[in-house]
Order: sequence, then structure tokens, then C-alpha cells
Amino acid sequence: MIYIPLKHLRPGMTLARDIACGSSLFPLLVAGQKLSVSIIAKFEKNNISGAYIESSLCGDVEIEEIVAPELRQKTIVELKSFYRDYESHAPISPASLKSISSTVDNLVEHILSKSECLINIIDVQDYDTYTYNHSLYVCILSILIGIQRGFSRSILTELGMCGLLHDIGKTDIPLEIINKKSVLTPQEFELMKTHPDKAVIRLSPCHQISSSVLRGILSHHEKFNGTGYPQGLSGEKIPLYGRIVALADVYDALTSHRSYRKAWTSGDAIEYMMGCADTHFDFELLQSFLKIIAVYPLGTVVKLSNGFLAVVIQNSSQNILRPKVRVLLPEEYTGTEIDLADIGNTYLNVTISGVADDEMEIPEVLFV
Repeated sequence: MIYIPLKHLRPGMTLARDIACGSSLFPLLVAGQKLSVSIIAKFEKNNISGAYIESSLCGDVEIEEIVAPELRQKTIVELKSFYRDYESHAPISPASLKSISSTVDNLVEHILSKSECLINIIDVQDYDTYTYNHSLYVCILSILIGIQRGFSRSILTELGMCGLLHDIGKTDIPLEIINKKSVLTPQEFELMKTHPDKAVIRLSPCHQISSSVLRGILSHHEKFNGTGYPQGLSGEKIPLYGRIVALADVYDALTSHRSYRKAWTSGDAIEYMMGCADTHFDFELLQSFLKIIAVYPLGTVVKLSNGFLAVVIQNSSQNILRPKVRVLLPEEYTGTEIDLADIGNTYLNVTISGVADDEMEIPEVLFV
């Protein structure tokens, strides 16, 4: 399979993976469907940026998600239920707390069962359910960072809980501020900055939520150089969970589509975050984070510095910038596999210079 941006989707192409639909247990579109003009229009209507498409040149490229679609959807359903309980402004019920805790525990168990903990897929979904999808991915990324750090099962579960609930205080912020498409005024931003405090005040009476989780939620907008909020903490004075969730939060926010901007590529987001080492982020934790993200996910069409067009067929957390690729063009090299990380090959000086997007031309021959 191969990932194709929306602009390059054509009638007759065959979907290689389901397309999720918000928190619904049923996909918007299913693998095996042939694209039509109306289906492509549905992509545009739902603000979906592209799809994995079957290709004879990449038929053996299979992608396994860190979290199975069924568990992901179930988690979002549970999270929405917890949010409803929270928004009622009554004490959160023990049943809701038990349910959300069990959900996080299931996520940890599922992720730990994977042979490789690497985000290796372009997540194809709409952005109308951004709040819940964002919370889920911050949870998953936080757990993965914890695994890289060698944390115990109990700490991974707490990290996951912190990631899943980190933004719940935003439900106490007026919707016109949350959904505003333009820059917030200074007054609006000051109000937005209160959401970590609001969450902790509301969650503190819940004795099933540990103080470590509460401190992590409170501090996920602190910056390593002390310029964050709400307390202006710096360095290791920022609670560990807060420093980890900060990484996950920023990465997912940058790589998610919003109504007012396009998503950044993984590479662009990682480049930005590396530039924020020891200012926004803890450098040691950032190093762990860089081992869980594929800069060029499997199935991504890339342009090499020698002019070749290729598709990513294998990644390694040991060298995220130099995956194994299969050449698509020029035709005389079609099918040639190049491990860019192999210091013994003749392509040592070749790098990835770009990723297929709306601007890059993708030859039709790839979909025959």
C-alpha cells in the first residue's frame, strides 16, 4: 500500500485501509472500496487529507497500528462518556473513574504486547472530533515515551491517564474561545491558560486519581526554560509527567489538521521540536521521544536527493531519518531497495529531500 494525498486521489483507485469516522465504531469508508468522484468528494467534505491506496509496486507493504482501530474507537467512546460526567459539574462517579482507568490499563497492555513501539503510520481521519482524538494520541505517545524510559507498568498507566485527561479543563473554557480560528486576544489567552488549574480543581476530590497525575495535568504547558504556565516552573522542577505530556501534546497538535491550518509533516514537527530542546522540552526526554516516531511512515512516497522517487518500506527507531525505501522511478531502477542507514551501500550520500504532498507530482503508473 502507498499513502496518497487528497489532491492526487483518482476514481478507480482502491482503498488499502479503512477510513475512521470520528468516534463511530463504524468506518467512514472500508478497505477494498474503489474510489469514485463522490467518495473523493466525501474526503473533502470531512477534511480528510489523503488515503492509503493499493499499489502493485507496494503490495507487500503492510502497516500495523500501535493501537488497534477497535480499541482506539472504544477508548474514544469511554473518554466522551467521562467528559460528559465531568461536564455535569457533579462529583465524578466512581464508576466513571473505574471505567476510564480500566481503559488506560487496556491501552498500556495492548501497547506493551507490540514487538516494536514505533508510530509508523499516517493517521487518516477527520478533524471534527479533534478533542478526543488528540487526547487519545497524547495518551499513546506518553505511554510510548515511558516505555522508552523503562518505566514500570504502574507508572505507564499513570502517564496514560495524565495524557488522556490533560486537556479536560478546556471544557470549562467558553466554546467561542476554544473554537476561535483567529489569534486569541491577550484576555482570551489568559483565560485559556487557566484550563490546567480548572482541571486539577475539579479532579482533586477524586481520590482514585493520584497526585502525580494531577501534577502532570497541571504542568503540561510548562516550558523547560521557565516561560510556560501556569506556574512558570523550569527544568526538573517541572513534574516528570508534565514534561513527557508536553512533548506528546505539541507533536500531536502540530501534526493534526485544524480548521485554520494544514497539519505539519512528521519531519517538520520533529525538526521544530529538536530546535526547542532545553527551551521548551527536556532534552533527555526528547531523545526518547525521537525513538518512537517514524519521520517517514511506512507507505510514504518520498523524493531522494539523487532525483529518485521511492516509497518507505521499513523504519527503525535507531535511525529515524534514514529508512529503507523501494525505488519507484526512474523505471530502470523500479523495485530496487535501498537501506539508507546501511553504511556499506553506494547510496550513503543520498538523503530524503521531500515527501509527497499536494504540490509534488505523483506518476499515475504507481497505481496500475
